[in-house]
This record gives sequence, structure tokens and C-alpha cells, in this order.
Amino acid sequence: MPADYSAYKVLKFNRPEPGILEVILSNPGKLNSLDENGHRELSEVWRDIDKDEETSAVLLRGDGGKFSAGGDLKMIENMADDWRPR
Repeated sequence: MPADYSAYKVLKFNRPEPGILEVILSNPGKLNSLDENGHRELSEVWRDIDKDEETSAVLLRGDGGKFSAGGDLKMIENMADDWRPR
């Protein structure tokens, strides 16, 4: 049974070929950097992929020809200023 990826907002998904799942980091205008939601989704998606019987291989890429600038700067500032988000 395929996994349900509809709850994900930052990550997009595509199946270019049978058995292959593309996980696409998508934060247009910010070089696909990940905020708190993106980091959470990226850590949780692997559990759903593990249950996905239609997926044998995963491609991780960024939207629009750019992989990812890393963590969103606002999130990093929050982490530096307050220990709770860490």
C-alpha cells in the first residue's frame, strides 16, 4: 500500500518511474532553505517512506534546480537566541 504524503506542506513528491519516489525540498524564493516545519517534515518523511510498498528508491532534490541553502536564517537566529527551539 502506498504511503499518504498529503499532510506534507514543505516537501513535494513525484514518481518519475515505478518504484522511485522523488522527495522535493520546496521553499521558493528562499533557495529551498528549511524552517522548523521543513526540518520536522524531513525528519518524519522517512517513516512514511519506509511503510510505502511502492517505493524502492528515493531521490532527494530541491525545487527549481537548487538543492537547499540549509536552515532558514530566522530559524537559526531563534535557535541561537533561545535554547528551547534547539
